[in-house]
Amino acid sequence: MASSADDVPLCLREAQKMQLTIDRLKNTANLNLFKTDYLE
Repeated sequence: MASSADDVPLCLREAQKMQLTIDRLKNTANLNLFKTDYLE
């Protein structure tokens, strides 16, 4: 039980890192779209 309980926070941490990376990519993409629309 102890080992599986220890695994959960690690999985959550990895998921949070993935989510942060995805959010950053989305923000970059949105910024690029905004620049393109604005310049046109």
